[in-house]
Amino acid sequence: MAIINEQFTISTSKAGDIIDITSKIIGFVRYSNVENALLSITSSSPYVSILLTDDSAKSMQNVMEILNSIIPNDFLFKNENIEIYNGYLKLKSLLLGHNLNLAVKNNKIQIDDYCKIAVINFNSNASNCSITASLAH
Repeated sequence: MAIINEQFTISTSKAGDIIDITSKIIGFVRYSNVENALLSITSSSPYVSILLTDDSAKSMQNVMEILNSIIPNDFLFKNENIEIYNGYLKLKSLLLGHNLNLAVKNNKIQIDDYCKIAVINFNSNASNCSITASLAH
C-alpha cells in the first residue's frame, strides 16, 4: 500500500469561521492520478473540525445552533482541576471530529454534487491550522 500526502494551511479570523476546502481536496486527488483509494483529511488543531456538509449556509447554521444547545458558551471545562475558559470550544470541535474519511473511485471523491468538505474553526482567535490530506492506495 502506498500513501500520498499533501499538507496545507488555512487561516481563520474568528470562532465560527467555516471554510470550504472542497476544491483544494479535489485538486489534490486529481493531481495524484490515483484511481481508487481511501482519502483521509485531518486537522492538526483541537479547535478545528472537518466535516462533509451540504452547500447551504442554513445547514451550517443549524449545526452551530445544535452544538450551542449541547455545549453552551458558558460551560466550564476542567482539565486536571484547572478551569479552561475556552474548553467549550474544544468540546464542540471534538463532537464534530478532526478527521474525515472518504472513498476515491476512478480518481473522483465519492460525494454528492451538492456536498462540500468544510473546515470549522472553533478557536476564539485568528489562527492558522495545518490540514493534511492523505490518499492510501
